[in-house]
Amino acid sequence: MKFAEFARRLKRIISDSDSVSGGAFAKELFKNILDIKDGKLDLDMDVASSSYRAYFRGDRDITGFAPKIRKYVEPELFYSYIDSQGEEAQHDIFKEFAADCPGMTDRNVSEKMAELFKKIIADACPVKKKRPAKKPPSKEEPIIEADFVLLNECGNKCPLCKSKLSETKKGVPIRKFERIFIFPLNLDTAERAEFEELEEAPADLQSIDNQTLLCKKCAELYQIDTTPSEYANLMQLKRNLAYIAKLDAEVYDINVEQGIDKILDALSGLKSVPEKEDKTKWEAFRVDKKIPDNIMLQDTVTDFVLKYYRYIEKQYKQREREGKLRFRKVKNEISQCFELYDEAELAQKDIFNRLVVWLKEKTHCDDDVACVAMVSFFVQNCEVFRDETSE
Repeated sequence: MKFAEFARRLKRIISDSDSVSGGAFAKELFKNILDIKDGKLDLDMDVASSSYRAYFRGDRDITGFAPKIRKYVEPELFYSYIDSQGEEAQHDIFKEFAADCPGMTDRNVSEKMAELFKKIIADACPVKKKRPAKKPPSKEEPIIEADFVLLNECGNKCPLCKSKLSETKKGVPIRKFERIFIFPLNLDTAERAEFEELEEAPADLQSIDNQTLLCKKCAELYQIDTTPSEYANLMQLKRNLAYIAKLDAEVYDINVEQGIDKILDALSGLKSVPEKEDKTKWEAFRVDKKIPDNIMLQDTVTDFVLKYYRYIEKQYKQREREGKLRFRKVKNEISQCFELYDEAELAQKDIFNRLVVWLKEKTHCDDDVACVAMVSFFVQNCEVFRDETSE
């Protein structure tokens, strides 16, 4: 039996009043068999009223909804719900559903109806197919040029689960994603209104403003039965990612002073770690004031400053005397990159990591540690994470 038939037949007995709509009655049934304690699903906020109406009318099966709620099914709740309807209603339910519930008697109506509802939900869940003895090779599609804008926007990670969206095989980038429309294209007028209550739809639903890339698993789940809250969440994620991608592009246009790569080479080529300095000798040492809220980042920067600051400073002075770089220009470029990310109100850890990546790419340095040491140098030098209290 399908849910729509179950709900319509039961409504004629329990709630035949016109004041209770079919959608409201469908929601009532789900609320009285689901025990949701983990807070991951809200039947009022996460499921559109139009969806409940569609489930009741049979316009949409619950095959997309059932997998999301199956783990919350608690037959005892529905037993109590039917039991609370009174003897007369239970007698009518017995006459209506006895043929569909083997073993139903006029004494176990509540129990059998709970079993039937549980079975309807379970039957609506997709059947997991057994793996064949030998898995056929999956079709691997190369990434096309049109995908690169969104791939760059996502940072090659699924916005929802953070899994990689591509991999390289034999020098060819292979897609592990699906391009999806964030605002669904097949909504009726009522459904569209409910979605737009949370987040206005893009002006052109076919445009890139309404598209993103998801890993194949997340794309399948998202497109089965998108809820307004899922749409609003993904659209906000896309906006954030697009903004960060724009910042990264602006930062990438900043060219670091030629010659800093030689200092990084010197750092990478160190045969032994310089002797760690005594923090108490540093009158201007205020890393704790510049990075007050992230103890791990504070400790990392402190350690690198105490070990490498004097060595890097010496390298800069030597190359400036030789006319191989201009330290003021390097400072300005580092400061410019920091300002862009800081104005976007990114977390300090994110800013630090993005500056390290920018430095690696601009100097073609393969040594992560050397780049971390260099960015730490500029934290202490006040081009990054300035201490407002000392100004």
